[in-house]
Amino acid sequence: MEYRIEALESFEIVGLFIDCKHDDTAGIVPLWDSFFPHMERLGWKNPVWGVCLANGDAQGFRYVCAFEVTPETETPEGLTRFTVPAHRFLVHKFKDLPTNMSKQWQATYPGLVKEAGMKADLQGPWLESYTHDGYDYETGEIACELYTPVM
Repeated sequence: MEYRIEALESFEIVGLFIDCKHDDTAGIVPLWDSFFPHMERLGWKNPVWGVCLANGDAQGFRYVCAFEVTPETETPEGLTRFTVPAHRFLVHKFKDLPTNMSKQWQATYPGLVKEAGMKADLQGPWLESYTHDGYDYETGEIACELYTPVM
């Protein structure tokens, strides 16, 4: 699997969130369904992010569907602001059905991360970057980039 290493500075996002357990991510797809009207109302801005943040629960995480915004941007009604901390990432492409994304994350860590001679930062932000052309209406597949935090 091809990958690259990329460092991102911290950035601000606004979106909807849900707290998940590592073994139960069923709420993520309905969260995106709830976020789509906000995307239409505010206008799609590339990229749209799926962000996994540590939430203090060793068995879970906070998942956020979000737009990137500038620090001066007011938080739109119904959305919550978060800061994604600066980090270094192992980045690779995903193109498959959304239901297979968790399998891809499991293949990335520890597999691809170890293959790259790195360690994953389990407390760092785990990112999914989506663009306008990332959805195939015929197959239902999504195309995005997955960002695994590494050290």
